[in-house]
Amino acid sequence: MKLFEHTVMENEAGRMVQSFLTGLQLRKRARREILSGGGLTRNGLPVFLTSRVEVGDHIELHARESTFWMAPEPGEIRVLFEDEHLLVIDKAAGQLVHPSPGERTGSVMGNVVDHLRCEPTAHPRLVHRLDRETSGTLLLSKHRVAHDALVRTLRAGEIKRIYQALSHGQLPPSFTIDAAIEEVQNALQRIVGSAGKRAVTHGVSLSVSKDRTLSLLTLKLETGRTHQIRAHLAYLGHPILGDILYGREDDRTRFNLTRHALHASELCFRHPIDSRKICVSAPFPDELQAILSNHLQ
Repeated sequence: MKLFEHTVMENEAGRMVQSFLTGLQLRKRARREILSGGGLTRNGLPVFLTSRVEVGDHIELHARESTFWMAPEPGEIRVLFEDEHLLVIDKAAGQLVHPSPGERTGSVMGNVVDHLRCEPTAHPRLVHRLDRETSGTLLLSKHRVAHDALVRTLRAGEIKRIYQALSHGQLPPSFTIDAAIEEVQNALQRIVGSAGKRAVTHGVSLSVSKDRTLSLLTLKLETGRTHQIRAHLAYLGHPILGDILYGREDDRTRFNLTRHALHASELCFRHPIDSRKICVSAPFPDELQAILSNHLQ
């Protein structure tokens, strides 16, 4: 797969090859992979990053062919956006994004590997993660160059991630939670605590039930800590509906739920190769829409 090409102009003669690739923001590991696989060429021949160019030289960067690193597993993939560099899917609730030590099969990644079997250069990597029970938009790269660029963008806070949630109680029309989150030793749960890492969540209350016991929220992540939204809302005393780890155990029976009511509804970012703006959205799941219809509308 061709990632970049350029023909050297007269005013560019004498420059090093690497100067033409600065926009791709390649990390050291990505550079090593590309060079070891002969993916960087000048006039069709492998070249070093520090090689000097002449007028008319044609530079190309290719993603090398990949061997799939896990077994493909047939399964439904709801594609929201896809090209030769990226894949954005609408993840179903209840599915792990990646195999775990105790659960080696049935993951989103296994389904993605199966989906990409016909693309010889594809090596899918997660750009971010979603909890098992969280549904919605999930971004993956198909090669390391795209992954490096997207991870840098994510760390710089330039990927817009919007969530929707059903929570207990009534919150202000708009609010910000700026509270550090820390791990709990030998537990899955996270808590708000001064020893943790800074975490910021911005929220808007879209509607509230007549008895003010349930709210529909839109939430935007400024940081991306594990369980951030779930821990932050529990800290405020407004846990997410159906969240057994942070909320009320009887929610699932009362509201006929099989998961917690958190959904990654929207994702916006700049394409790592051509810089165009990509925005995708995933519809509110039927299971959560039923609660919305019965209690908040």
